[in-house]
Amino acid sequence: MISLGIEGGPCDGQEITVPVGEHGRPAGQLELGGASYVLRMFGAEPHADADWHYCHMNPQE
Repeated sequence: MISLGIEGGPCDGQEITVPVGEHGRPAGQLELGGASYVLRMFGAEPHADADWHYCHMNPQE
């Protein structure tokens, strides 16, 4: 399990704890509070898991 921050959308500023897969990373996409979020990285390389967060995906119109 890993705890990650959430940026944007209805869950902005919250944190979620999610399982990691066999590859050691959390799911690339989540549905939270009726909104879609994608996994993104903070900062520059090298990236550690602690630097990952979920970012709101705006629906395409």
